[in-house]
Amino acid sequence: MNSFRAHRLALPRANAIIRAAASQNVAPMSAALVVVLPRAASSPSRSFHTTPAALKKSKAKKMVEQQEHNPSSSPSSASSSRNSASTSAADHDDDADAARHPKPDAADPLNTDDLTSRWAALDTHFRDALRRLATGGRFNPDSIGALPVAPNPKSPERFPLRELAQVVPKGGRTVALLAHDRAHLKPISDAVQASPDFNQQPQPSPDNDLELLLKVEPERKEDLVAKARALTLAWRERVRHASDRRKKVVAKWAMQKEIGPDLRKRVDAEAQKQQKKVMDGIDQVEKQTLQKFK
Repeated sequence: MNSFRAHRLALPRANAIIRAAASQNVAPMSAALVVVLPRAASSPSRSFHTTPAALKKSKAKKMVEQQEHNPSSSPSSASSSRNSASTSAADHDDDADAARHPKPDAADPLNTDDLTSRWAALDTHFRDALRRLATGGRFNPDSIGALPVAPNPKSPERFPLRELAQVVPKGGRTVALLAHDRAHLKPISDAVQASPDFNQQPQPSPDNDLELLLKVEPERKEDLVAKARALTLAWRERVRHASDRRKKVVAKWAMQKEIGPDLRKRVDAEAQKQQKKVMDGIDQVEKQTLQKFK
């Protein structure tokens, strides 16, 4: 209150000084003597980009974790199944896998053995995946046998289920898991129950203490079709990836004057011609696989 009163008393004096300065042609700098009454403090404004970096990272991490834990058998996860299949197939044409394939040679640029070798590895990988899908999907004995199991709860080491038990299809919709050791029964049961693909607790057999029974749930036709299409799409992507790798090598040869421009065009055209044959083969395999689901 006292502060407000003091400002009111000072205001007429300040205005009088300004009028006197104006009459004497004093420089406008004296206008700076105008008294401004204090205003109430406002709340600090928040800048537009104020999301903490740590919060952004935690959200991104959460999204990645949700993506990783989506069941591959879900109809809505066909795209994630495709990405998973594509990633698995990358083992066949990754740099670390280069020793398994012939090396391209600028001295013989029309020799495409390095490319056809990678395509052949992809052919084996995806044909096997489609075969397993067509003969039982995720409940195929091979798929069940590949399930990772941790036999020792104190160790992170995991082993394929087929190394700890025998997977035996029985009559009807039942698969038997014959454990090699009684101590493996609980780890096997826990792994099956925790798997998003199976999501059930195997039942102990009344006839054999080392046997667990797993009920086979038939997959929906539309789910199998979606998975088959995702696999063949990933197959095509990996074929193109292998072709692009070699095309970059050929471009490097041309840049280093190891081959001429005409030969480069001929090499690229030959690789494209061979790739078309591979793609036609994939189309045929996809058609045959989808016919099995009708």
